[in-house]
Amino acid sequence: MRRAFLLLVFLAALPVAPAAASTDRSRGIRLEGTIRERGVISARPAGNLLYVSSLTGVSIFDIADPRAPVRVGRLDLPNAQNEDVDVGSGLMLVSDDPFGGRGILHVIDVRDPTQPRVLSTFSTWAPGLLEFDRVPRSGGIGHTVTCIQACRYAWLAGSAAGIDIVDLTDPANPRLATRFPAREAAGLNGTHDVQVDPQGLAWVAGARGTAAYDITDPVRPRLVKHTGARGRRGPLNDFIHHNSQRIAPGVVAITEEDFGDRCRRAGTLQTWRIRRGRVMRPLDSFAVERDGSSRVMCSAHYFDARDGLIAQGFYEQGIRIVDARRPARLRQVGYFVRRPALYWGALWAPTDPNGSTVYALDHSRGIDILSVNRAALRPVRRRGARRTLRNANQGVGMLIFDGVDRVLPGQRLRIDMAVFGRSRRVRVSATLPPGLDSVRVPRGVRFDAATREVTFTLRGRRQVRVRRIRARVAPGTAVGTSLEVIGFARGPGDPLPLDDRGVDRNEVATTGDAARATTAAAARRPVRRGFCALPYDYTF
Repeated sequence: MRRAFLLLVFLAALPVAPAAASTDRSRGIRLEGTIRERGVISARPAGNLLYVSSLTGVSIFDIADPRAPVRVGRLDLPNAQNEDVDVGSGLMLVSDDPFGGRGILHVIDVRDPTQPRVLSTFSTWAPGLLEFDRVPRSGGIGHTVTCIQACRYAWLAGSAAGIDIVDLTDPANPRLATRFPAREAAGLNGTHDVQVDPQGLAWVAGARGTAAYDITDPVRPRLVKHTGARGRRGPLNDFIHHNSQRIAPGVVAITEEDFGDRCRRAGTLQTWRIRRGRVMRPLDSFAVERDGSSRVMCSAHYFDARDGLIAQGFYEQGIRIVDARRPARLRQVGYFVRRPALYWGALWAPTDPNGSTVYALDHSRGIDILSVNRAALRPVRRRGARRTLRNANQGVGMLIFDGVDRVLPGQRLRIDMAVFGRSRRVRVSATLPPGLDSVRVPRGVRFDAATREVTFTLRGRRQVRVRRIRARVAPGTAVGTSLEVIGFARGPGDPLPLDDRGVDRNEVATTGDAARATTAAAARRPVRRGFCALPYDYTF
């Protein structure tokens, strides 16, 4: 995940999308409307409902009419990217990535979709997770979460340590069943996501490739298939295998995630043949064209297949419709590219009997509803822009950091709120937990003791700006209490909401446990000479 961490810092210094809005689409593709859901991350259909996870919470839509979704339920639940939300047996699972600063699996009761509520939580965060001087980091698996056996179990991916398997047979009291190394998939950059196919195999994608496991016993998986040596290295896996879907009895489609300037060597959509023996064989791959208007975010991401067509999200490069009826010869037959936008994924509306509606998840704006005229689709190439964009909007990001993750009652903290990226006007807000008192803020910063909210506005175009809040851990705070500071930075036209959210989490500990973290805090600063040193790894 180190490479992904560097990528996020790189994004703060490069234009991501053009300032002027534009749409480029091929024949047979039409925009029918947009559900405004800024910061949308993932969505999962089940029956006539669509369950959506965004940076701010959970929304549930009735999609009986696939092109006119109606929101029926909402739960405010600020969280880091939850890339692949899952549902089953009246439960919705949302994993707040531990490398995003929190580390919480939310088990949400959605039996009444109009009133979703948090039923229970399971901590995926571990003391020491954010301490720079502890290598390797302990704990912390929860970048994605997948329902196993209709959410009787949850598989948490996102670490070189493999998969954490959580027992949800009593969903009100989740417990860790075991840690499964998934060595055939994990690798240095770790596992990334898990998909369960109609045959009941769990496909784990990661840095060493993709592997399928028999989950008849969900806590004792058995290896069945894997991508072998060719799935462990370039050109089919330069960074990480990201997600997969079995699109035919003998074929699995896999996303490879990788990034490159102007789409050079960007991640691909791949097909692999499932054959006798354990090792699969690669068939074909599809990548977007070179495009001078895209700087980094051109990789393939989440996709969905239906009746021989794949709808694939490619971040800045929009939604691509790929004909996979001949899996050894993938052909692009349609595209929809909207700027500014960042398409994290696409899925076919299951309530459309004709398979002609696609939900395109645009992280910067919401869910675009696309109609696809299958009869009008033809093999098509798109011409990329030749020149690099100038004066594009960079957007802003936020970091909250106090240098420790374990504290003592009565300990005084210096909480730095750093905003990076250039924007004329940035509105910043953060909420302090009740366990912090004696709050002091600098000039220009406001603190409302009733709401516990810190607010301020930044003007100007400096790359990094920092405001320091001083506070004390309230005396008498119980050991084990979690103290979270959660904030957001919002600038006009920001194309990348992902990094708008900052989190700092501390756990109240005993004197011995907190001593090392307290001593080390004095030497740590989140900002040095205009460079924002994010204290966590991140992957997209």
